[in-house]
Amino acid sequence: MPVIEPALRACPILGEAITVEYAKNDRTGKHAYLTPLVHADACTGCGLCEKACVTDKASIFVLPKEVAMGKAGSYYIKGWDKSDEKRLEEASSIKSTTEISKEKAIDSLNSNMEDLY
Repeated sequence: MPVIEPALRACPILGEAITVEYAKNDRTGKHAYLTPLVHADACTGCGLCEKACVTDKASIFVLPKEVAMGKAGSYYIKGWDKSDEKRLEEASSIKSTTEISKEKAIDSLNSNMEDLY
């Protein structure tokens, strides 16, 4: 566990925010896989594990919590939430036209096909 150990020991919430999952290597039958697991509910996001990583490019990196947790953008409408769906009534669309968008999609895809025959 030499590569993982510095990051584990640097964590201020030792044994809770980062744990190691041990799994047997079925291919060789001799070695184990050591997979570090970060528990988002315990991680403080301090970045000490990233700074302690011994690899040239850190094997672990800390993202802002809203990025790591995958917060949906404000443009996303939750179809199952009736109150959220009401935002559609106030929404406006932006329509842009380019030279290619003036044609039908099928015509655009098939244009300049003459040289294939």
